[in-house]
Amino acid sequence: MQKKIFYLQNSTVLAALKDLDPERKSYRLVGQVLVERTVRETIPAVEENSTNVTTFHVLTIHSLGTPLRNLQNS
Repeated sequence: MQKKIFYLQNSTVLAALKDLDPERKSYRLVGQVLVERTVRETIPAVEENSTNVTTFHVLTIHSLGTPLRNLQNS
């Protein structure tokens, strides 16, 4: 469920940013600090974050094994 929330959040942000001027200011929350970047800098960071979340999720599911998979499929 958490993976789906992160996926939806990242895909929503990417969809909102894709048509904007690359030099437009954007703001990202990094830890507990709000940082100012350009859209051009933000898009790759969000894409990388999305990839990292997916990778982490896959590795976690794999390492926990069958019991967790059985719970998720229930």
